[in-house]
Amino acid sequence: MLVVIGKKDVQADWKLDGEALVDAAQGGANVSFLYPDDANHVLLHGPRAREELTGADDLTRNSSEAHLDKETVEAILKWLCERAM
Repeated sequence: MLVVIGKKDVQADWKLDGEALVDAAQGGANVSFLYPDDANHVLLHGPRAREELTGADDLTRNSSEAHLDKETVEAILKWLCERAM
């Protein structure tokens, strides 16, 4: 299982929620965690600082300028490829 929480997520806190999930997963096999620096809640690229973001920023998810965070996509693909062999 791969758990991904973007550091630009305003709905889940990558530290608090991530730590709770890491604790819950202890003893479980095959659980990986990824905390991409510029990904938001739906893994879109978030160029602004986390401190500047609010829940209203989620309303821009469907903008024509929104795109998946490249670092996140690459990390997910790498994770999948490592397990496909």
